[in-house]
Amino acid sequence: MKIIRTFEIPVCYSVTGRVTIKAESVEDARRKLASSEFVNEMPLPEVTDYLEDSFEIDMEGEMIDAVTGQHFPIEE
Repeated sequence: MKIIRTFEIPVCYSVTGRVTIKAESVEDARRKLASSEFVNEMPLPEVTDYLEDSFEIDMEGEMIDAVTGQHFPIEE
């Protein structure tokens, strides 16, 4: 009888969504959005939609045996 193992595979995909910011004007909002510090502190969207065809295997990552925790490269 063959033993079937379970592996965790690293994947990447994109989602789209909207976040809310507060600004005094359109110009103020644009100024804030031009600041990487401001953008880096923005929360993730609460509601998201999967970006079609964005799913891919992270070929640089490692798969992990779900039982033993042993790591293996994706490609040999």
